[in-house]
Amino acid sequence: MKICDLYGAGYFYVPGTDTCMKIGGYVRFSLTYDNTGGNVFAGAGFGGVNSFFNRRDTQDLNFRSRVWMTGDVRSQTSMGALRSYYAAQFTNVGPGDTATGTAIPRAFIQLAGFTFGRTTSAFDTPDALSSLTTAIFDSVGVSTSSPGINAVQYTAQFGNGVSATLGLESPDQRRRAVVNLSRPANSFNFFTGALPTNSAISSGAAATAGGNVPDIVANIDVTQAWGSARLVGALHNASGDYYTGSNAGIGYVAPASCIAATPVACGSPGETWGYAFGGGFTITQIPGLPGDLFGITAKYSHGASGYTQGVQNLSIINGGTATVGPGTDGVFVNGSGIELTDVWYVTAAFQHNWAPNLKTSIYGGYGAVSYSSNARGWMCGTTAGAPAGATTAAPAGTGMVGVTNCNPDYSYWQAGSRVFQWTPVANLDIGLDLWYTSFNSAFAGLAATPAAGAQPAGIHTMGTNGVWAAMFQVQRSFWP
Repeated sequence: MKICDLYGAGYFYVPGTDTCMKIGGYVRFSLTYDNTGGNVFAGAGFGGVNSFFNRRDTQDLNFRSRVWMTGDVRSQTSMGALRSYYAAQFTNVGPGDTATGTAIPRAFIQLAGFTFGRTTSAFDTPDALSSLTTAIFDSVGVSTSSPGINAVQYTAQFGNGVSATLGLESPDQRRRAVVNLSRPANSFNFFTGALPTNSAISSGAAATAGGNVPDIVANIDVTQAWGSARLVGALHNASGDYYTGSNAGIGYVAPASCIAATPVACGSPGETWGYAFGGGFTITQIPGLPGDLFGITAKYSHGASGYTQGVQNLSIINGGTATVGPGTDGVFVNGSGIELTDVWYVTAAFQHNWAPNLKTSIYGGYGAVSYSSNARGWMCGTTAGAPAGATTAAPAGTGMVGVTNCNPDYSYWQAGSRVFQWTPVANLDIGLDLWYTSFNSAFAGLAATPAAGAQPAGIHTMGTNGVWAAMFQVQRSFWP
């Protein structure tokens, strides 16, 4: 087989052609504790019983095996290099070691600065979480480094490592529910698992409009010998679908033809756009510390929570303490506009090389979710137009009663370490991560919760919950 050295190491000519190809990938084994299969710890699920931390419902231990296979095909044309790239992912994961999954996280074509297909988002920034895990701030919906995203992008190169990218990206992957609080109760039924999820479109109380326009995403990137930095921005459609009736509290009278179950004639909040922006850098040349890395990332979103929030719809019961928090792009009531949700976070990480084949990292981050005064008032029954029955003690749609501080805002922080990553031989990495995550809800008081799973109905104190988690991982990589 003839070697092709036009594009770097590992390429060979496809017999009988001038096309070059490289085959690559990795095989990875992971053993995690207090993590779901997606590397987000058990308490950060989507309101399911796995977050109740009891002997029946919670699966603390998970084994996972994964194969990632790639192909990179390139040839020269009159318009420059024509490239096609694909990656196929095959996963087997517990509980029961029977769950399997197949994904295509990469499948794109590149020519003359254009990229078409499944690639990484232009909103992704240099990895400031120098860990083997995806952790809370980098789980699916924030970074697309693992799942990829469908997009059309154009990248302009300005020289000296400076570039800019403009893209149209699929809105679905980063969609968070837009919730009509005037719809039936328990729209955020934290303790039964009936939560609007990131893909919820007009299901239950979720009133998210269909994806009719792509997200518009752009970045400016600098990659040089010292490291890399990137500024990013995105526009995201956060529209709702329909009202379901009149609302005397704000003077809205629905048309006579309005039918709540089929609400096309009931009116709607109209088109609403959210946005997100941020930046990050990673320094790879630190004076006196060869091979060490340091990075920071910070991002903010308004009505585009999927760009800044890896965890949504917080729901944990651990012992006698319950912690909850709704994750949305926005909320509204019949006759109102959409009140968009604010989310921000900052992360930092430092990695030290003890030897060429041994490294340790420390990392941490803080994030917060906040609702507007109108949104809080509608949920807590203190603002005109709030749903019937909503009070500060029984916030609308939460399934809770007895609350003394009604506030859907919440925050979370995380600190951890990749205790070691050891490379005993070339292309084989063995590592261990330990980290702690704290979820802090602004709700306070005693909340009556219904029975779910093995968890009986009862009274729980609203407060802060924290979880320790760990991951052991072995990965054998070959040509990327």
